[in-house]
Amino acid sequence: MDKNLNLDTAQDVSHALAEIATAMGVIRTAYQDLKTAAQPASVTNAAKAANGPVPAYLTNQIASYKDALARLTGNA
Repeated sequence: MDKNLNLDTAQDVSHALAEIATAMGVIRTAYQDLKTAAQPASVTNAAKAANGPVPAYLTNQIASYKDALARLTGNA
């Protein structure tokens, strides 16, 4: 950022606004980079992998748990 910002003329004000907008863009990018770096890879990968079909073994295991719960609660 220009250290000698001047607000004397309309052109100087426009230049100052452009410099500030550029600085804010850099800050936003840095914030997003820090936010991404702060998340563990397992969370990021889990969010990406959460879409798609459920594996058959997992569907079968959930069905078995439901059956067992039904038998334990007398709803079989």
